[in-house]
Amino acid sequence: MRIFAALLLMVATIATAPALAAEEARPERIVSLNLCTDQLLIALAEPGRIAALSHLSRDPDISYYAEAARAFPSVPPDAHAVMRHEPDLVLAMQHSARNTVALLERLGYRVLDLPVAERLADVGAQIRALARALGEVARGEALIAEMEAALAALDPQPSTNQPTAIVYQANGFTIGAPSLVDDLLAAAGFHNLARDLRLTRQGRLPLEALIYADPDLLIIEEARVGSPSLADQLLRHPVLERARPRSTVRVSADLWTCGGPFSVEASRRLAALRALAPWEDAR
Repeated sequence: MRIFAALLLMVATIATAPALAAEEARPERIVSLNLCTDQLLIALAEPGRIAALSHLSRDPDISYYAEAARAFPSVPPDAHAVMRHEPDLVLAMQHSARNTVALLERLGYRVLDLPVAERLADVGAQIRALARALGEVARGEALIAEMEAALAALDPQPSTNQPTAIVYQANGFTIGAPSLVDDLLAAAGFHNLARDLRLTRQGRLPLEALIYADPDLLIIEEARVGSPSLADQLLRHPVLERARPRSTVRVSADLWTCGGPFSVEASRRLAALRALAPWEDAR
């Protein structure tokens, strides 16, 4: 019965699917299925070309453009829901919404499947690929140039006593290397202490190990406002208050959950903190 229903869906929608021959045409009705493609789409496209964004786009804890996203319909990662918006381009990201992406491609919809930004350098490649698909090459290059200029302006002074920093997330997770966060810390002039703990990408760090590691800067990823959870309680544990490192700062996850032109803001804030604090002879 389910197979029969799926066949009916394919027959009913195949006639309205965009023709493959028109794949390179400038898209005017774009649907995004991923939080990170939501962010890039908002940064690159005129509002009138955005047909729908993922439901995560409106979450201010992880979406930098959450307020702007409220102006657009949200869509679940469901092929039938996507087709209702009659898109001429669907944005996805590798490793997410695989079944939906496969069905849409089979029905003839144009899908741009972007790779995940594992490093800061990958963000520029993402912007360039999407800008090309949108017909916004000049806008994409301008965004990349702005990012590069902002990073160059940070210009952290090399030091043999580079201050250490570590990011602490809900449930005791931290972010090692290689990663986008590791690159953003380096751009701000900090050494990611998770590297020394041999943690790659994302790994769990017990509270006791964090205190023993004694970073110069503890970066606590901001807990969800108004949404308390057991996972977030660890970030407000009394031992963190009693055993503070040289400095503690809270950073909202929306700056680095996805890579984008806004990610440089995280480095800018941390670099400003580094300039104010007495890091010399810290170690």
